[in-house]
Amino acid sequence: MILFETTESVIDILWDVALAFFVTRLAVIYFFLNFLSALALSYLVYSAQTPVTHLVTSQNPEVLLPFLLGSAALWARILVVRYDVPRSGPFRLGIGAVALGFMVLVEGLVAWVVYEEGWWSGGKGGQERVWIVVGVWLAWYTLVPFVMMFFEGREEGEAPTTEVREKN
Repeated sequence: MILFETTESVIDILWDVALAFFVTRLAVIYFFLNFLSALALSYLVYSAQTPVTHLVTSQNPEVLLPFLLGSAALWARILVVRYDVPRSGPFRLGIGAVALGFMVLVEGLVAWVVYEEGWWSGGKGGQERVWIVVGVWLAWYTLVPFVMMFFEGREEGEAPTTEVREKN
């Protein structure tokens, strides 16, 4: 009977669908946390830039970068601990890649709306620095769940990374 010959492949497909759902759900949570914190940080930094004469306010986008990198690391750590994400490189890279897809999609949508409304100041120059900051942040944002594995302790039952030989 064909049912008994395909049972293993059906279970594999269901397992893959469950993993894809889990990765997508974690990526959406990770995306929303980072997007909202980046929005809040951007507002706080750039709303304080109105007078150019003050020495305390910054006129360069690099000021925002350490805060964005720190918030991405914070949210990745909270996500890993709260949802008990396994220490699997492809799994964590998948979470980062799907979250990057969401971030690029939403950032592109926001840029399109800003351009259509006439708020775009892309022709004034100096935008290269902004794109470099955004690129560094998005690269870190994508890789930080994977990088967190190197700073976590070893799980119970996991094999040690170095081999220990007993002396007789």
